[in-house]
Amino acid sequence: MAAARHVIVAGAGIAGLTAALALAKAGLRVTLIEQADKLLETGAGLQLSPNATRVLTALGLRDRLLPQAVTPHAIRVMSAGSGREIVRIPLADAEARYGAPFWVVHRADLQAALVAGVQSSMDITLKLGTRVEDFAAHVKGVSVLGRQEKQVMDERGIALIGADGMWSNVAARLKRQRPAQFAHRTAWRALVPAADVPAEFRAPFVHPVVLVDVPEESPAQREETFGPVVTVTPVASLADAVRLANASPYALGSAVFTKRRGAGMRAARSLRAGMTSVNSALAFAAVPALPFGGSGESGFGRIHGADGLREFSRAKSITRQRMKPLVRTTTFERTGRDMDRIVKLVTVLHGRLYQPKRRKR
Repeated sequence: MAAARHVIVAGAGIAGLTAALALAKAGLRVTLIEQADKLLETGAGLQLSPNATRVLTALGLRDRLLPQAVTPHAIRVMSAGSGREIVRIPLADAEARYGAPFWVVHRADLQAALVAGVQSSMDITLKLGTRVEDFAAHVKGVSVLGRQEKQVMDERGIALIGADGMWSNVAARLKRQRPAQFAHRTAWRALVPAADVPAEFRAPFVHPVVLVDVPEESPAQREETFGPVVTVTPVASLADAVRLANASPYALGSAVFTKRRGAGMRAARSLRAGMTSVNSALAFAAVPALPFGGSGESGFGRIHGADGLREFSRAKSITRQRMKPLVRTTTFERTGRDMDRIVKLVTVLHGRLYQPKRRKR
């Protein structure tokens, strides 16, 4: 093969396969050399962060990987001794935040997708059972000497990429890599069916649900939904949004999120709800001096008749968040430290110690 625009890649593992696809996408011809006679589906689970999935998507592998990938909601780092959560890293919104998803896949599935991409490319030649014996750099690029059983192979290209693993023959020839040394540390991993995980290690979790294109008369729009459920409805104006919100017979709490403080306060005053927060979901709950009550069928005391607690049922409270909250109360990112702060805050506001039930160990 002519050396011009030809690159040789040693090693057809994850790195070598990916490098070959990237080079071919850039318009180069690639010879991919692997000493194994067959690419075995070995390995275990891999975490692919957004910077990796962005590359795989650009290489056209998203549709091949998506059916095999799992998108985790979070990474939880646990104490091995106590089972206590040390830190939780939310990942459900990784694609919206970073422009690419966070995936967990088996190495064999990733390898199969990469191999399929390589085999479908006219610009990549895969040579199995071939080992790079030596190479020499010169003014025209590099010459690579390989061996396939008793047959000697000579390849010339503008570059040689060594992706042949920990015991890299290419790196050894360069003499720039220190030999690997055993650090006397061994890591073990295991897969456990979710149903077999003890209850104390399973945090209660309700998956968030976002509904779009919901008809105005739908129960999801008009009824009370307690839980992580939200409907998204495009509107032509602020007045239209207020009209839709006030169409529900229930009117306990509401929230307005805006960068324009004046418009936010006008919308809050127009909403037919007992309590309204501006730029917060539940700021009114942190102010014990405010009356707690709703309007419509959410009116406090209406269960005892129209005259029951009439004044309280007409109460309306508006709170506006002025700074970033110190405690994450309404987010899946809440940590054990946040929970301790919530306990102290409730104690200060309501004058008694809140003692949550502790799990028996």
